[in-house]
Amino acid sequence: KTEFEAGSLAVAADGGFHWTHPDDKETPAEPPIIGEYDGVVKFVSDVFDYAIITSEALLEQGHQEAFVKKKKVTRLGADVGSNVRFDAYLNKRGVPQVKNLSSREGPSPSSEVAG
Repeated sequence: KTEFEAGSLAVAADGGFHWTHPDDKETPAEPPIIGEYDGVVKFVSDVFDYAIITSEALLEQGHQEAFVKKKKVTRLGADVGSNVRFDAYLNKRGVPQVKNLSSREGPSPSSEVAG
């Protein structure tokens, strides 16, 4: 088997060749979802490309508030105080990140009345 057939020699975007290690992974594994949560948009940065969503359930599990790209919040038509539902996963530093963000109708979790 040649190096090209074995996958250890690859063609670069510029047409040149480069060697790849056989243990190199093609695509990184997607981080596992830790759960589905209801939350409230707490902060949307005017300067940076992020927003923060707070969720009582996420905090009760010992995690901090979740980060999400600002454009995902604005595309949803959400703003500070908006009720949302999302899946969360942990990044390499163990910080919750938002995935599958959607709008949620009804009162915010902090204003729900037990009864």
